[in-house]
Amino acid sequence: MSNFACPKKISLENIKNVYLLDGILNIDDSAFEGCSGLESIIIPDTVVRIGDKVFKDCTSLNDVT
Repeated sequence: MSNFACPKKISLENIKNVYLLDGILNIDDSAFEGCSGLESIIIPDTVVRIGDKVFKDCTSLNDVT
């Protein structure tokens, strides 16, 4: 099972665009929480579960594909 969780050691404010690769099945709870600079994300068809509060406080997010 492949999960995605954003490492909290990086500066989340500077992430603008995210492309998740095929094979990711789950996006863990709060994976992008607080990523206020995130503008767009591409989620592959392989994702079957998106956790709670994944995009909480992603105030710039305007494109989810």
